[in-house]
Amino acid sequence: MRTSRIITSCAFSGSSGKHWIRPYDLFFDLSCYCGIPPHRRDAYAAGLTRRAAPGARLLMFGYGPGAFDDAWSGVTTDELRARSTGWELADVTPGTNPVPTFWFTLRRGSAPA
Repeated sequence: MRTSRIITSCAFSGSSGKHWIRPYDLFFDLSCYCGIPPHRRDAYAAGLTRRAAPGARLLMFGYGPGAFDDAWSGVTTDELRARSTGWELADVTPGTNPVPTFWFTLRRGSAPA
C-alpha cells in the first residue's frame, strides 16, 4: 500500500532532516519559484533534483513576467527548461488570473541528472 506524506520544507535547506532520507515522487510549488531571485533559482532546481526520485513530478503554479512591479519576478517556459536539468517540461496550462499565470508540470528523467 502506498502512503502519502505532506512535507513543508525549503529546497534550499541541506540534506539534514529525517524527511529527506529517501527521494520523493511528487513536489508541489505554489508560486514559490517565481518569487525567488534569479541568482538563487539554480540552487532551488538543484535541491529539488537531489530529492526527486526518477520519474518524479513537479506541479508548479507560477506567475509570468510582468505580473508584479519588479524586473525579476515571474517565470517562463524557456527559463524552466534551461534551469531544470534532468527534467522534462511535460505540460504548460495558462492560468485564469487577471495577470499572466501558468500551471507547469515537469517530469524527472529516469536516470539521475
